[in-house]
Amino acid sequence: MKDTLNLPNLKRRIKAKKPIFWKKLQRLGVLFGAISASFLLYGFSDTVTQIFSYMGAISATVVLIAEFATEDKIDQPIN
Repeated sequence: MKDTLNLPNLKRRIKAKKPIFWKKLQRLGVLFGAISASFLLYGFSDTVTQIFSYMGAISATVVLIAEFATEDKIDQPIN
């Protein structure tokens, strides 16, 4: 079965079991996102704010990619 981008496939990917590496990477992404958000709320200089805003964007991207990562057996339906 070809892995296409559609709503049932996305639901299946979200519910599917995730590899340990991606779980750890997702937790790190959430941690760095929270750190960057706290530094952005504190209000540093423009350069520091820009660095932490990039860090937050990268963290959000890592969390999103890790959410859709699955083990190899995605073709089987999940109950």
